[in-house]
Amino acid sequence: MGVARVGVAKCGADQILAVPVETLEMNDGLVAEISKQLKTEPCGAIYIGLPLNLKGESTLSTEFAVDFARKLNDLLVSGSVEIPIRLVDERFSTSIASRNLKAAGISSKPGRSVVDQAAAVEILNFALSVEKRDNSLAGSEI
Repeated sequence: MGVARVGVAKCGADQILAVPVETLEMNDGLVAEISKQLKTEPCGAIYIGLPLNLKGESTLSTEFAVDFARKLNDLLVSGSVEIPIRLVDERFSTSIASRNLKAAGISSKPGRSVVDQAAAVEILNFALSVEKRDNSLAGSEI
């Protein structure tokens, strides 16, 4: 979860593989935009990256992500949409995404949006693997 942009990924009903969708610019209407999309595209859970520092401690970005998740949850609940929102540690998602893009011969120079989407894929793939292993949602509740 970034302060400037948010990478979005999704997976099919089979929950086998996450794919990049888009990168959204962070703005005052973003929560409402995502809420609107979720009313037309069903999903089992929403995973939001939780940016902790390398020691696993909260930062200003962490507080921003938690606040974003709460606002999204409140808007969904007020619209009678019940989708679990979970916060997932994203400490290494961007570096893993950048490394994977480079290994695939894909340049991240055209923009951070490519890396943001790839990081969202990493977060979702991690969450899917936890779901399969533990038979429960990954991350923590907001």
